[in-house]
Amino acid sequence: MKKTLRYLTLCALLPATPIQAGDFKVLQLEYIMPHEYPWVNVITTEADWGNFYYNELLPANGINCLFPTERPFEQDNPCLTGPPDVNFKTSQVIVGGLGLKPSSGFQAMVADVDTTQPADLVVNIIDGAPSDECILLPVISLEMMTLVVEKSDKPVKVNVQNATLHCETDGALSNY
Repeated sequence: MKKTLRYLTLCALLPATPIQAGDFKVLQLEYIMPHEYPWVNVITTEADWGNFYYNELLPANGINCLFPTERPFEQDNPCLTGPPDVNFKTSQVIVGGLGLKPSSGFQAMVADVDTTQPADLVVNIIDGAPSDECILLPVISLEMMTLVVEKSDKPVKVNVQNATLHCETDGALSNY
């Protein structure tokens, strides 16, 4: 049986502008990784950050930096601008997503990053789903979150709490 995706909505496609939020910083990358299932990747070195950006993220979005299809001296060319700067002496990057969602109206948010746990660095995510009475666009949606946190040797644990979004108020949560 062949599956065909007619529409693909890529959420969180904003410029790579850092936003400070508590003990972590959110990087809003211009591109997204299309993973079908939830995933997480912890990046602790400049080399691994460059590898993720140039060899995974850009190719997943149809950009090949070895043979650029755009003019190589274009100011917005991601092959030339590169990934956002991160000080890997004091920080690490946690990047991940919740996988494919069956329609529009889904919204994932980082509630907090708990560094006080003795065994793990805990990232708490709110997975907002539209209520049953919402009118939704028939598209597949993806979301990806990229966080810069203080460098730690602790393994990363992700907790996901489900919440319901109200239709009338864009982004308003219930059950949270």
